[in-house]
Amino acid sequence: MVTAFRNNTALTLAIILSALAFWVVAASCTSLRGVVGPTIAMSATPTAAALWTVAAFAVSLVIAVGLARLVNSVVAMFALGCGVGMLAMRSGTIDDYSAATGSLAALGIETALWGILVLAGSILVFRFGGRLPDAVDIENPKRDGMFGTMAFLSLATGPLVLVGVWAIAVDPVKGQALGAVVVGSLLVGLAGRMMAPITPPAVLYVAPLLFGAAGHFLAHIMLKGDPVRAAFVSGSLLRFAYPMPVDYAAGALAGVSLGIGMARSFLKTDASHQPTS
Repeated sequence: MVTAFRNNTALTLAIILSALAFWVVAASCTSLRGVVGPTIAMSATPTAAALWTVAAFAVSLVIAVGLARLVNSVVAMFALGCGVGMLAMRSGTIDDYSAATGSLAALGIETALWGILVLAGSILVFRFGGRLPDAVDIENPKRDGMFGTMAFLSLATGPLVLVGVWAIAVDPVKGQALGAVVVGSLLVGLAGRMMAPITPPAVLYVAPLLFGAAGHFLAHIMLKGDPVRAAFVSGSLLRFAYPMPVDYAAGALAGVSLGIGMARSFLKTDASHQPTS
C-alpha cells in the first residue's frame, strides 16, 4: 500500500509539473489572432514557439525519466503525454487552421517533426528509466531488442490510430479529435505490445505519428487542389485531418501507454515464453 501511494503521488506530481511546463510556453505559440494557434508554424513567431516547445518537452522529459526510475517507463510516457496534452487542449482546431488557409501537407510535416521528438523522448525514457515490471531477459537482441526486428514490425499497427480517428472524430472539436487519437493510439499500443510482448516498446510510440502524418498527406491529396476551407465547410474533408499535430503527439504518448498497460491483462511474459534464438 505504501508503494502504491508513493507511485500514485509521483505520477500526479509528474503530470502537474509537465502540464505546468507546457502551460507556461503556450503563450509563445500565440498566433496573429491573439490566441494559441492550431500549429507551431502558425504562431506569430514560429521559431521562438518551436524552441520554447522543445524546451518544455525537455523539462517534461527529465521529469519523465525520474518517474520511470521510480515507477516504470510506460507510466512515465503517459505523464509526458498528459503534459503535451495541456498544450493540445489550449491550441486551435482544424476549423482555425482551415480559416487561416493552412496546407494539409504542412500539417503532415509538423506531425512528422513531432514524431521525431516523441521517438527521441521515448528512447531516452526507456534507456534510462530501467526495466519494465514484466520485462524478461532478451536472448536475441536482433529480434527482440529495443531496435530489433520485432520493434519495427510492431509499427505495422500504426494504421489503427486512423481507425480511431475515423470512427470517433465525427466533429472537429478539440476534445473529440484528441480523444479519437488517444483511443486509436490505445489500439496501437495494445496490438503492438501483443505482437512484440518482450520487446521494449520505445519505437512503438512513434507509430501513431507516422500514420497521423500519412493521414494528413492523404487528406491533402484527396483535396485535388481545392481550398482546405471549402472542403471543411462542405464536409468533404477527410477526418484524418481533424487532429492537429500536437493532438497526435499527446494522443500517441498517452494512448500507446494505456494500450501497453492493457496488454498486460492478455500476456504473460516470463522465461518460459521467450522465443529461442
